[in-house]
Amino acid sequence: MNDRIYVVLFLLLCGMACTDNTPAIAPAENDAGRDTLAFHYNQLGDDENHRGNYASALTYYQKSMDLALSHQDSAQYYASMLDRAMVFEKSGDHTQAIVQSKPVIDAYIRHRDSAALGRAYATVAIFYTGQQNADTARALLRKSFPLIEKHGSPIEMSAALNQMAFTYSDEQQWAMALPYLDSAWHVMLRTGIPYNK
Repeated sequence: MNDRIYVVLFLLLCGMACTDNTPAIAPAENDAGRDTLAFHYNQLGDDENHRGNYASALTYYQKSMDLALSHQDSAQYYASMLDRAMVFEKSGDHTQAIVQSKPVIDAYIRHRDSAALGRAYATVAIFYTGQQNADTARALLRKSFPLIEKHGSPIEMSAALNQMAFTYSDEQQWAMALPYLDSAWHVMLRTGIPYNK
């Protein structure tokens, strides 16, 4: 059951980061063209990831990173790096996911990108939960809550609250998990998004 929960949460977080359906483009020599192509490769990586083609996804994410690297410290570079980390997590390599995500966290802190940092903390918490390091996962989620509350969406907040609940339910600490599940439920209700009764 937990595997299904992690996959749903992963898809939710990944889907929030990838809402633009950019059409296919031709490579360009100028900076704007490279940026657009880097984003396009990232989208192709998302498509392959959702299909379960992890090797192809990693290749596309790496191509996106290689193009984005021409702009040192670019947002697209770190977005693709975090996407690569999520592929490692989804394929069960929690350690590699954590290794891949550390430069992303550092970059968002350095750039003072609070919105991206909040999402990254919540995402990396999934990796530590998968590694059965609940204490680190909870510490990251506590850091994510105020940032997501201020800069994120209700869906992102609900996902983060759910993830916190999972860190406790995995340890069968139901009394600790239930308030977070309840909070996540109420946050989702406020969005007005239909749900299955």
